[in-house]
Amino acid sequence: MSDPRHDRPTPVSSNSDAPADVTPIQVMTGSKSAIFWAGVVFIAGVALFAVIQVDSWGERANRLPSRFSLDTSELTSVDAAQVAYKEIAAYPVEMETLRAVAAIPDGGFAVVGDVEIQRFDESGRKTQQITTDSPPTCIAFALDANLIYVGFAAAVHCYDAGGERRAVFNEGLNEDSMITSLAVFEDNVFVADAGQRAVLKFDSEGELLLKIDEEKKVEQGLRSFVVPSAHFDVLAADDGVLRVVNPGARSIEAFTLEGDALGAWGETSSAIEGFFGCCNPVALSMLPDGRFVTAEKGIPRVKIYDSNGTFESIVAPPAAFTNESTAKIEIRDSQRNGVLDVAVDRDGRILVLDPNRQTIRVFIENSHE
Repeated sequence: MSDPRHDRPTPVSSNSDAPADVTPIQVMTGSKSAIFWAGVVFIAGVALFAVIQVDSWGERANRLPSRFSLDTSELTSVDAAQVAYKEIAAYPVEMETLRAVAAIPDGGFAVVGDVEIQRFDESGRKTQQITTDSPPTCIAFALDANLIYVGFAAAVHCYDAGGERRAVFNEGLNEDSMITSLAVFEDNVFVADAGQRAVLKFDSEGELLLKIDEEKKVEQGLRSFVVPSAHFDVLAADDGVLRVVNPGARSIEAFTLEGDALGAWGETSSAIEGFFGCCNPVALSMLPDGRFVTAEKGIPRVKIYDSNGTFESIVAPPAAFTNESTAKIEIRDSQRNGVLDVAVDRDGRILVLDPNRQTIRVFIENSHE
């Protein structure tokens, strides 16, 4: 019988003086080794094939796998009897990116996008173009239309009717600011800042008079503005009431011009009467008779609410803005459709900025002669 001590493998060491490792090691040889490595290669191949087939990020065909999409076919369907408006015109705008539309008090409308301001008459003919230093985000006009206020990321520029810049408003704005909407009432300019989640009030010279922010709202027992994205609208109507969209709360809040809360309306619902998604509505305007016009993103639609905030009718259903072949919401920003904006001109026509078609679409009530 052989000595068991001679059956142990000889330890390998780079230092002959180091103590030997005498732990037994099982070494596979021959057919066992071949079977083991064949199994490893097979498992690795199966895993690689599975990863390729899954396409987790949906890069093939530039789309997400179906499990990341929400089928909204039922949500986009509407009762045709609720559609009370018809489209009468569509005016093309020569811009790559359309961001906002505003009605001009003495007639016509203006659009901002790219790095310019374009002005149009009521027939959609372009009458003026002003080049800006950076991308504008929103626009509003003084009542006499002699002053044009244009929002940028962290400043408001005031232009005269000829396109000359006269002033810059930036008090109270900072590197966190993202101006998304402007409203003018008499000599005051109201600025919605999505970055700071606040509405700022300026006089006509650019002096900051008021800031409706979290602190101001908490003082009145209100929740702060919830602004998950760069869509935060403000409206100053002829009735002297300031309306601010609280998009994350899916509501419209009313304030005095001094920032005192008056009330709110709006409900979170997938039904046509409510506002759906993370943060809607994205745009708000008012008809001459005091009714409200709203626009939404995610499921794009334009609707009418009465002066008390009760749903009344549909201006344009989702089908007016989406392809009939798809009824899904994209969750990737790069694949989402552009966001609508709305304005109302002096004749009560509803102007809908459609950035995907690069047009301003005009709607009137079906009963309008």
